[in-house]
Amino acid sequence: MVLIEAKLKSWGRAETVIKIIDQEMVKAEFEMCNLEDVIEAVRNCGDFRSSLVYLQQECQICFGFFPMNKITSLNICPCKICLYCMKQHFAICVNDRNVRKWTCPVCALPNMGDPDVAQEYLSFLKLLVSL
Repeated sequence: MVLIEAKLKSWGRAETVIKIIDQEMVKAEFEMCNLEDVIEAVRNCGDFRSSLVYLQQECQICFGFFPMNKITSLNICPCKICLYCMKQHFAICVNDRNVRKWTCPVCALPNMGDPDVAQEYLSFLKLLVSL
């Protein structure tokens, strides 16, 4: 049923989905995952171990574990932040109306004091918001 419903490429991938659900979904690290996330992980990764890594990305703000498709980062740093924390951060920044705080909430990059860097970064944010 998983093979057909999830439109997976092989029985092996369907078995990987079932194995993750049976063995791993009871662990706390998977509380933010659902069946669709597991299917997406197996589609993108194929094997059991890589799929687990895909499903266990840690947010550097709330320290929760999320699937990779629910983790984001800015183009200026490697920090990993869940979508909820990222939205909260920028909602607060927008409400405060302080453009200099529109940086990464983990590492505070980029340097908004540099006009060229700030302009490039704000152009990126404008593009991101318009998607």
